[in-house]
Amino acid sequence: MANFSPEIFQLILNELKYDPYDGLEALLNLRLVSKTVNAITIPLFFSVLLVRDDLESARAVSFLQRCDESIRTAVREVVFEADNEEFALGAWKGGIAIAMSWRHGQGTTLKQSEALYAKERTALTNFFSRLSNFPNLRRLRFNFYSSYEEGPKKDPIAATCAATHFLRKQNALLEALAKNPPPPLTSLVMTNLIGVHDDVYHAEEFQVIFRTLKRLEISVLSNPHGDFVAEADESFQQCSDFWEFNLSDMVRNSTSLTSLTLGSDDCGAGLHIHLRDVFLPQLSELVLHNFILDPSWAESDLALLATRHKNTLSHLELHGCSVRCQQNDQRNVLRPWHAVFELFEAELSKLRRFVFLDDQGKEGFLQRGRFLYTVLPTAGRDPTTFVHYDGRVNGEELDLPAFKRLVANVELRLKAQAL
Repeated sequence: MANFSPEIFQLILNELKYDPYDGLEALLNLRLVSKTVNAITIPLFFSVLLVRDDLESARAVSFLQRCDESIRTAVREVVFEADNEEFALGAWKGGIAIAMSWRHGQGTTLKQSEALYAKERTALTNFFSRLSNFPNLRRLRFNFYSSYEEGPKKDPIAATCAATHFLRKQNALLEALAKNPPPPLTSLVMTNLIGVHDDVYHAEEFQVIFRTLKRLEISVLSNPHGDFVAEADESFQQCSDFWEFNLSDMVRNSTSLTSLTLGSDDCGAGLHIHLRDVFLPQLSELVLHNFILDPSWAESDLALLATRHKNTLSHLELHGCSVRCQQNDQRNVLRPWHAVFELFEAELSKLRRFVFLDDQGKEGFLQRGRFLYTVLPTAGRDPTTFVHYDGRVNGEELDLPAFKRLVANVELRLKAQAL
């Protein structure tokens, strides 16, 4: 090893770390070759810590927090990965949730499951309370469960089933961050965040975490089952408060962002996120999933969120977004799609990349020549559900030409920049 170039060896190790089968085992074995090899290998092996949603994983990564400095300083990213596949094996019988976790054993009673879940929550909370032991940690990702089981249930027993453990775990982990802040983060990703109001989002200690972020990505689960009955429903109010206050505060406090990604499920698209006063002076990338562009509610007009950052925004993506039709006159839209595209073309002079996909993740509008329009429910109906409007909208023949002009304009700017 004395005559072996460390740079060449580094390149070899870089290839090994991407081998999901033999690479990691080889890296571990190579650590035993010499101190030099060990010093090169540690940053590769421990740069990303994967924390699974079980007691064994939580205890294993907690052990690393007590290791020597060479290992703790190597950690750059922590990823919490909920076991969505395992939860999908669960079964509902007779309206009562029976925990069927392969990890906990089939047929586990609700009481036994909660005891196990409580131990997991405690172990995971302890780990996330000590992230400061990784002084070079810069990226944090939470991939929460993709199944929403909160809110009203017809069966009183099912209302207290193990599914609510997901919300308790989510809030416990966020509270751990608030009480014991991690090192200054540059990237925070939270997927499948359950959209239920909680006081942790208002805590100053929690809001501080967002002020150093360069990248923020949040996708929200609100209530895809459509259990809400009316706006007076307490569950609806909890969901509405999350969008109006909690989510807005997270974005508002992320004053150093260059990249913002927000996603909603079918419920959240019809709720209001208050971003009218939000200005992020360095924002260059904005990605929106499944939102309704509605100028009638200025507080949550996401098209204006984009144009408000016209001096810095160079990358804009809209995935599955739609334009709201007026409730009693669907044919006359306050701001149809062609007006949205014309607004972007006129205001976003720095735009160099524009991605627009429909609710199927495709460019289906090019084939059918029609963009998504949405009708929200009437009074007394579920206030969070909406349907795509299939009728004719006045001026819709202008939508596709306006879209093509915007895309052509963005491409011309990009080519001119490359010259």
